[in-house]
Amino acid sequence: YLANYKKENGFPETDSLSACLEVGKKAAGWDEKWHLPGARKLASGKMHGIAFTWTHEWDDVRGAGSAAVQVEADGTVSIVSNHADIGVNPWTAYKQIVADELGVRYEDVNVKPFDTDQGFALMTPDGSCNLITNGFIVRKAARKAKKMLLDLASEKFGIFDIDLLDIRDGKVFEKSNPENVRTIREIARLSMAGYNAVSVATDPPIMGWAWHNQGNFGQGIATGRPRLCRQAHFLEVEVDLETGQVDVTRIVNVNDVGKAISPETVEGQMYGGSYMGVGRSTMEEMIWDPATGVLLNRDLLNYKYATMLDLGPVDTHIVETGLGHGPYGTVGVGEDVATVIPALLGPAVFNAIGKWIDDFPITPDKVLRAVGNNVREKRP
Repeated sequence: YLANYKKENGFPETDSLSACLEVGKKAAGWDEKWHLPGARKLASGKMHGIAFTWTHEWDDVRGAGSAAVQVEADGTVSIVSNHADIGVNPWTAYKQIVADELGVRYEDVNVKPFDTDQGFALMTPDGSCNLITNGFIVRKAARKAKKMLLDLASEKFGIFDIDLLDIRDGKVFEKSNPENVRTIREIARLSMAGYNAVSVATDPPIMGWAWHNQGNFGQGIATGRPRLCRQAHFLEVEVDLETGQVDVTRIVNVNDVGKAISPETVEGQMYGGSYMGVGRSTMEEMIWDPATGVLLNRDLLNYKYATMLDLGPVDTHIVETGLGHGPYGTVGVGEDVATVIPALLGPAVFNAIGKWIDDFPITPDKVLRAVGNNVREKRP
């Protein structure tokens, strides 16, 4: 079914899961490290465990929004929109899309956010679908702005077929004669010569706007489409049978994001999700007094969360298959790692001690109870 779907919809006929597993197995040393449950004791006396899991990437179908791309009089470009502060450095990706589509330098793209009651608004907080929805929005707006810019440039060049012109590095040039060139600043300033300050502010001559509703896909409904991009995660632990302490010694994340528009942003999500996942699965819990109903750890001293000192190296690997339904074949990566890593700790501990613990977080007292060591019940 998936092979037919890819072929019919123009996707690469590749296997995302196989690609992720191949990268992950090699990076994690799976073939050398895997063993039967409870079968490997380290020189330190601790038990070694390793586990992996996989799932699909975030290819959400939610979200709608709008934005504009405006060419300024000085030749720079602005993304005009309000945007929720969510995710790791999302504006980098949007600026990269606009720069690539419009043919300008990344450093010449700026952001002009404003209050939502003034007009355009990119996706409001809605998780991992933001990149997909907003990516479509800014790409559409940039393409409209480019057409407007070329229309104006054609008059200055005396060439009235805009297909004979293109833009690169902030300059408009004739394709058949690249020496015939003018800067975007020249075109923008000439185009605004007949405008006064008020009209330029309210009705700029080079401004492409667009909206996108991710709920609709092609001729059908997006909710009926399969998710094609995969992710695979590998986790190693060392378990001390005398104290019950579980140490996460290594994590390997492999995410097929279709196309990594901003690789550092993708890695940021993978790193942050790893720490969040380890915290959730090993230490984060709320402890209530059963007699009074009072929360006993209502502060960051007693409510534990994972830091850089609480787990070993985190390896991040980005796979790009182009199998996403977003612009350029992208899918989202936010939320992914933080939701998968917590569930991966249980199998890793099982591989270490040969006993299942399904009560999270997996704390030392639960480990000792599972292996048969005496441990006092928690008391408030």
